[in-house]
Amino acid sequence: AAVGKKGEVALKMRELGRMTPEERQVAGPALNALKDEINAALAAKKAGLADAALDARLRDEWLDVTLPTRPRRPGTIHPISQVSEEVTAIFAEMGFSVAEGPRIDTDWYSFDALNIPGH
Repeated sequence: AAVGKKGEVALKMRELGRMTPEERQVAGPALNALKDEINAALAAKKAGLADAALDARLRDEWLDVTLPTRPRRPGTIHPISQVSEEVTAIFAEMGFSVAEGPRIDTDWYSFDALNIPGH
């Protein structure tokens, strides 16, 4: 407020135009020095407030990196695998058994062993 457009220093600067040249030579540098001193004090205060705010934030938002991590939740079974296991259990209760075999069938197992004639 002191150094703004309507501040006390700005009002004194406007009064320089009405002063005699000798008074201006004395008052001009004094007003400039006063304005620089006020601006420097404001900048220092602003920096001090910013530092205090940062210190408060760092004090409030601390993080201990030496703590163990949160426990991870174990994964779940895939829905297709779950349904396959449920269907297998249902058929096992009805008396069926599960037979494991090769995943890829050859022509022998798919056609020749079943006596399917060739083309």
